[in-house]
Amino acid sequence: MGRHFGAALVQTVVETAAVSRYHLPGDRCAIEFTVGGEARVPVALASMTAKYVRELAMAAFNAHWSAAEPGLVPTAGYPLDARRWWREAAATVGRTGLPDDAIWRRA
Repeated sequence: MGRHFGAALVQTVVETAAVSRYHLPGDRCAIEFTVGGEARVPVALASMTAKYVRELAMAAFNAHWSAAEPGLVPTAGYPLDARRWWREAAATVGRTGLPDDAIWRRA
């Protein structure tokens, strides 16, 4: 990428099976991907926070759709359960007029 902009935007420090480390010119920012990174307190806290926020989002999602269709079994949102929920909620979602891609990501 650097050849297109005249300078490397991201410089590789190390890439191994256990760690990949990069930095931006000027040492202003370092980026690291590490196997077992959750052993570090900041990474563990970020992971826990992300999981908690996801749980809050799923609770709101389930509250909304359960109000629209009493008896609809909530979903945790993981692939197999999400597919089950999608089948069970199809008629309810269809009545809203929302396009499928407004709530179902296909990537």
